[in-house]
Amino acid sequence: MKIYFTFGADGKSVCMMIIGHRGAMGYRTENTLSSFQYAMELKLSMMELDVQMSKDGQLVVFHDRTLERLTTKRGQISDYSMEELQKMILPGGEKIPSLEEVFALARGKIKLNLEIKMQKISGKLSSSIRDYLSHYSLKVEDVVVSSFDHRELLRFQSLLPEVPVAVLYYGIPVSLNEVFYRMNPSAVNLGLEFLDAALVEEIHSAGRVVNVYTVNDESDFQLIKNYGVDGIFTNYPERFLNRS
Repeated sequence: MKIYFTFGADGKSVCMMIIGHRGAMGYRTENTLSSFQYAMELKLSMMELDVQMSKDGQLVVFHDRTLERLTTKRGQISDYSMEELQKMILPGGEKIPSLEEVFALARGKIKLNLEIKMQKISGKLSSSIRDYLSHYSLKVEDVVVSSFDHRELLRFQSLLPEVPVAVLYYGIPVSLNEVFYRMNPSAVNLGLEFLDAALVEEIHSAGRVVNVYTVNDESDFQLIKNYGVDGIFTNYPERFLNRS
């Protein structure tokens, strides 16, 4: 399933999608409503965000497993209730948003790439996405769910198969055909340092989109553009707009 782009006769995307990493984290505090709002102001087609679950079972948007890097608190996200998490102050005076707050902000104006960051979250995530799609009148194509944890991603897909999924890799993938058979992902998201033209061609030949993370430099942008990748995750989307 090719959900992101318009494709040419050769099966490759006509233009590269610029995906805001954690919103637009090069300009605003990552994974905050301010960062997501800025990504929308840039008129990006998609932004990426990270999803975890609080102690009281609420979906929260935060990248790290622990709080120390961005707050004055210690411990894991799952050690605190949503109410406690939203009282914490992030750099720039921002707060930790709930997943529903992000859906309410986006409202179909920008596609959302939700990265699963913890295990045993698929039940809550699938039911919540189903509710948000209905409540905010969204299409299933407005959301894609990704993860490095392919078992958790497979569980999610079994619960909400209509929502596209993307497999994340850090390293060179092995047994791609097995992954494609078991999960049928719409996209494969690869680390920049492990990318080569042959791997891109292999994935394209299987009818999947190739996205690359995290591309912030001009030299890297030019290299992967030559490889024919379909999208990039970047902290600095303004650098690459209207150049893909």
